[in-house]
Amino acid sequence: MEVSEKIRNMLNRPGRIGILATSNEDGSPNAAVFGSAHMKDPNSLLVCTGNNRTFQNLRKNPKACLLVVTKAEGHPMEWEGYRLYLQATKTETEGNLLEEFKKQAAEAVGAEIADLLQAVIIFKVTDIRPLIDLAPGL
Repeated sequence: MEVSEKIRNMLNRPGRIGILATSNEDGSPNAAVFGSAHMKDPNSLLVCTGNNRTFQNLRKNPKACLLVVTKAEGHPMEWEGYRLYLQATKTETEGNLLEEFKKQAAEAVGAEIADLLQAVIIFKVTDIRPLIDLAPGL
């Protein structure tokens, strides 16, 4: 599924909040805040992670959902965002892409945190829903 420029711009905006929900093979859920979620093109979402519960879950169950939220300017509900339903398609544990994420992380949050990053997960977006779904079942 191709993601619109409007949604990509919001997702890539500094200061937005991204929460990635995953589950393991028996369905036990996990949710974690991710600042690294990024879209370089309309068809793939990238997330950089350490060896944590999210990474372990994605190795067993490639499905996930990213809730991305930002403060709405001039919007009566104060917040705007989307739920992006995802399928992991590739994991890179070495190479230029991982090193690029580590370099950006070191600049943003420091080298200690960047050194913990171990993989870039590449997702395809399978569905997009609004943050607040006023028409359930559609």
